[in-house]
Amino acid sequence: MEYPDAAPHGVYPAAGDDQWVAIAVFSDDEWQALRTAMDDPAWTAEERFATIPARIANQDDLDKRIGEWSRGRDKHDVMTLLQNAGVTAAAVQNAMDLVEHDPQIAERGTFFELDHPVIGPALFEGFPGRFGTSRPDNWRSAPLLGEDNAYVFGELLGRDADTLAQLSAEGVI
Repeated sequence: MEYPDAAPHGVYPAAGDDQWVAIAVFSDDEWQALRTAMDDPAWTAEERFATIPARIANQDDLDKRIGEWSRGRDKHDVMTLLQNAGVTAAAVQNAMDLVEHDPQIAERGTFFELDHPVIGPALFEGFPGRFGTSRPDNWRSAPLLGEDNAYVFGELLGRDADTLAQLSAEGVI
């Protein structure tokens, strides 16, 4: 499969530590949209950036200049600005971005809060699909070691409370 040429086409620094935004420009119309979104800096009008072949030939300098523009900006702001202008762009997401910023992940309810018996309220990841309109009311964290002993040994296996107490005291359960 052959892919179309693009320039700029890369991952560029954004504001913050190890933050990045991906940008790809596949046509001269998209280049004009990118220029407009960047407030049309003078360097973008140079002949060496006028066409895709010219931009590819000057890719190193183009990447440097795009990186200078993106470096002080929030990656989500850059993504939104460029997407709204018709330029292919995406924030490079880390785990925290998935939990806190990704609208598709949020809509699917992939991460949800449960009250864990030891650590308290915490985010958990679940099945990203839904079989109904909401999560069942009986969702809980994984049981702690021995947490369900009374249910398993008492209710399911029919052991009485005295036997359970004795087995627990002996360290059997």
